[in-house]
Amino acid sequence: TADAESIDGVAADGSPTAFLSRQAWGAFGQVGQMLTECLEVSARYGHLSPIGTSAVALLNEVGGGVSYYFDHHNLKLQSDYFYFSGAADFSGGAHQGRLQAQVFF
Repeated sequence: TADAESIDGVAADGSPTAFLSRQAWGAFGQVGQMLTECLEVSARYGHLSPIGTSAVALLNEVGGGVSYYFDHHNLKLQSDYFYFSGAADFSGGAHQGRLQAQVFF
């Protein structure tokens, strides 16, 4: 089990353990557009696909965001929403929403 494995690849009983590789390929694309001098919208898509037997799981993500710049990048408010799925058909996924502010002085 994972609890019995150590970082050096030896189980608690002294037998060797097998570690899966972390090989995968992926793609990521993002576009954004300033609608006004202060308001920006963006959209993003990402895909990660394991190669062979891998510790990396299939992942698809799609989402978008809105940013409002009160004082350029010194003072801004950003929000985004993403849907993450480990299935090729985007079924059974999870939703994530974020809101963050940046204040630089």
